Amino acid sequence: VVGQYGDAPGSYSFAEPLTMPPSEWGFGFQHFPNISRDGTLMVSSHMPGYTAQNTTPTANQHAFLEFEIDRENEQLIEKWRYTEGPEWPRAKGMAIRLANGNTLGNYGTGGAIREITPDKDTVFHVKFDIPSGNDAYNKMVGNNEFIDDLYALNVGGPE
Repeated sequence: VVGQYGDAPGSYSFAEPLTMPPSEWGFGFQHFPNISRDGTLMVSSHMPGYTAQNTTPTANQHAFLEFEIDRENEQLIEKWRYTEGPEWPRAKGMAIRLANGNTLGNYGTGGAIREITPDKDTVFHVKFDIPSGNDAYNKMVGNNEFIDDLYALNVGGPE
């Protein structure tokens, strides 16, 4: 095991958050943790105190996060956070750093995808609304799959 992140014994600690709230980080209900090209930890997480089991979905209480991994001190240091989206992924959210430096934020059960700049501007947004849905429970958006060439999927494209 290279590193363990979360609430279990032996996990890396968290440095003080960039901004308040929260007063401290702790993973209780995070989604799709992954390592970026730069070696940072990307994760989609409910804010501390907001879980899928006991909290009504609340705008701005979900975060797409990036942490620097300090392996020497076994600590996660918050580098970037986005909480401006009103959607709430009860489950299946994901954050992936794109080659252009933006972050693709997928709200899973919130039925939305955003491309977010480092300055937290939304440059792309799609929401899959259904009449019985809301910002927490729309159509499920599955994991994003990046494709370099759509024609390659069609064995060479049109003739």
